[in-house]
Amino acid sequence: VTAIGDETFANCANLSEITLLGPAPTIGTGVLNNTPIYAHFVYTGTDTSYTIEDGKWNGYAATSDTNNVMASFDVDDGKVTVSISYKGVLTVTVKEAGGVIPSYASAEETPWHAYKDYVSTMQLSTVASIGDYAFAGFTKITDLKLTAKTTSIGKRAFAECTELTTLNSYAKSIGEEAFVGCRKLFTAELSSVTEFGFIAF
Repeated sequence: VTAIGDETFANCANLSEITLLGPAPTIGTGVLNNTPIYAHFVYTGTDTSYTIEDGKWNGYAATSDTNNVMASFDVDDGKVTVSISYKGVLTVTVKEAGGVIPSYASAEETPWHAYKDYVSTMQLSTVASIGDYAFAGFTKITDLKLTAKTTSIGKRAFAECTELTTLNSYAKSIGEEAFVGCRKLFTAELSSVTEFGFIAF
């Protein structure tokens, strides 16, 4: 491929990766318009200076390093950052003590909802609480570990995480339907729970 025209991959909702074989092609504008930003590409050519101009690929540069962050969201008035890597790792970074993942009215309203079928690992160790619907429907999560710093889990926070098999949590409160629909969840360590919401599991 020597050239990619304007909006070539626009509106491709299920696109996950593009591999470009060298030499570096010319690229039009809006190539990934309205395509989920976890769609990324790997450039295999030898031109080490090759980059993508802002806007042509929704502002995301070429990379073959799957550890790079492809999306980042600040929540709780900037106290907490949720980032997602090309490797499918979602990491919560608490910038101020007591930072939380806020509650949402539905899973669709969470800023990271578009990545629910992409993220396979979550690192949530430092967050104080996880709000309603925060990570509902994340279909590739299999193992979830929460430290004693996370004291509460909100309503439907992990509902319909259909591949979740193992849960370790020190939360004192687990909200209504927090893990409902997690059909493969057979192992749960919940040594600190004092309050369960209605149909928590």
